[in-house]
Amino acid sequence: MSAWSLEHADGPEAAMGGVGARKNGVTQAIDQYLSQYADRPAKVLRAFIEGRTGRDIAKEFGLHPAQISRDLARARARLSRELPTNA
Repeated sequence: MSAWSLEHADGPEAAMGGVGARKNGVTQAIDQYLSQYADRPAKVLRAFIEGRTGRDIAKEFGLHPAQISRDLARARARLSRELPTNA
């Protein structure tokens, strides 16, 4: 199981790296990412950060839960390129 697992993460902060996700620079990068992109991976990430489960998100978008995991991975990869280097 990866640290990015939808089913076993202790909420969005744990799935995104725990202490690092609470840092102000990371929070700003996430907000900037979500305002900059309007594609499905960004929408899925926003729903996940709001506390919804992968299964709930999959139902809403009419997708298989595996696609939600792939979308989150894409969003996470793109977001990691935009994070401050000291985060």
